[in-house]
Amino acid sequence: MIFPILSMLIFLPLIGALVLIFARRDDLPFNRNVTLGVMVVILALAMGLFVAFPSVSGGANGMKFEENSPWIHIQQLGLQINYHLGADGISLLMILLTALISPIAFYASWNSIADRFRLFSIMFLLVETGVLGMFVAQDLILFYVFWEAMLIPMYFLIGMWGTPNKGSFAAIKFFLYTMAGSVLMLVAIIATYMLSTGTNPTELTTRTFDLTGMLQNLQTHPIAGNIQLWLFLGFAIAFAIKIPIFPFHSWLPEAYVEAPLGATIMMAAVFSKAGAYGLLRFGLPLFPAVVQELAPWFLTMGVVGVIYGALIAAVQQDMKRLIAFSSISHLGLIVLGIFSMSLGNKDLVAASTNSLTGASLHLLNHGVIIAALFLIVAFLEQRFGTRTLKDYLGLMRAMPVLAGFFLVIMLAAVALPGTNGFVGEFLILLGVFQTYPVFAVLGTSVAVLTAIYMLWMYQKTMHESPVKPHADVAHHDLKRHEMALLAPAIVLIFWIGLYPNPFLERLKDAVAWVLGGIK
Repeated sequence: MIFPILSMLIFLPLIGALVLIFARRDDLPFNRNVTLGVMVVILALAMGLFVAFPSVSGGANGMKFEENSPWIHIQQLGLQINYHLGADGISLLMILLTALISPIAFYASWNSIADRFRLFSIMFLLVETGVLGMFVAQDLILFYVFWEAMLIPMYFLIGMWGTPNKGSFAAIKFFLYTMAGSVLMLVAIIATYMLSTGTNPTELTTRTFDLTGMLQNLQTHPIAGNIQLWLFLGFAIAFAIKIPIFPFHSWLPEAYVEAPLGATIMMAAVFSKAGAYGLLRFGLPLFPAVVQELAPWFLTMGVVGVIYGALIAAVQQDMKRLIAFSSISHLGLIVLGIFSMSLGNKDLVAASTNSLTGASLHLLNHGVIIAALFLIVAFLEQRFGTRTLKDYLGLMRAMPVLAGFFLVIMLAAVALPGTNGFVGEFLILLGVFQTYPVFAVLGTSVAVLTAIYMLWMYQKTMHESPVKPHADVAHHDLKRHEMALLAPAIVLIFWIGLYPNPFLERLKDAVAWVLGGIK
């Protein structure tokens, strides 16, 4: 029997949350230690998965560490919902990202949570359970359950611990946007399930929400093209809202800015990846013909997002808003990578592989970089009580350590060669240039525009002459625990930037499986 490591990853945070619920202890050390301890164990398991991944054999669908058991089976109705978990290379990187970011986000925010810390910890653990479950679910109903499970606690994190008054509005807007997309996706899931077999009573028993079985059924009983279009849009809109793709982005700036630090980091680094992952895992394989037809439209939205996000970021004075719009811009580039490989041209397999591999890797890269940027802004705000750029002139002399960390992270965001940001962006643009050269030319603007606003932000905060000297250097610069929070990002920035092969090798089979469904 295979050790159920994926189930352990999913349900350890839930067990931790139940411990906090039933212990009914409000003392900070207990709640902090239990929550952080659970998250560290999950990180250790995720790192073990990463190390063991190449030596584990996978199934026909490329999934490894699979667990597949009947969950809800009603034979008379032909209803089959399975507890089916599995991880390929794309899932693996998302598991690693979630397991790494969760303890960092929680630890970074616990000093700023003044009340109901036990409830805050419970919500954080529930978010982690939902996200991890969503990244490994191979049954569409199970995926939907985890998709919704991560929404509810995040709504409470934003609404209860966000900026007074504004946090509640941001939470409601986030919830309504995401729930609207979720309803469309649920309708599309059920409709796809109903249409995936013929009407012959003997065929109804083959209906299943399991992805592998549903793909087999759709090959035997393809859905009419016009119906496929609407079904794909049901999935795609839900995923586009979560990423978010322009023009489904209006919930993002308020949510990122008004949420507490930990929730902001989780949304920016992890939640946004859920939408892209959903497209790769379900949207593209289930509806390849529609994807090929609509690819130019999604590429257009991706390019508009790249340029729009960068231009709006360039005029922001609030650093948190600047980074929020920067995130929209870079997520647009990931959308380019996902949809540029959907031409169905066998002569462009290498180009499609490059763009999809780059998009998958950049999901990890973006999560690491954006989390580190929000941490830098938070450390400054905690010291000076403001996020406005003009209030941070010439900090390098007062905070040389922070300036050094900030420089490395900023250069990764700009995609300097030798950093992780370069590898993902290079592979995406390399593939897009061979498939959609016009979109590639427009997409390259992300490098120029990012350099403009990132270098401007760094120049303003670190180098310009301050109106008055910043005193008490020892007080201002980073403390050891703050450096420890940023250290994993620095390691990954240089590891992936200088030696990306361990990550690319783990993505190889997953990318081939997705392309196999598209071609």
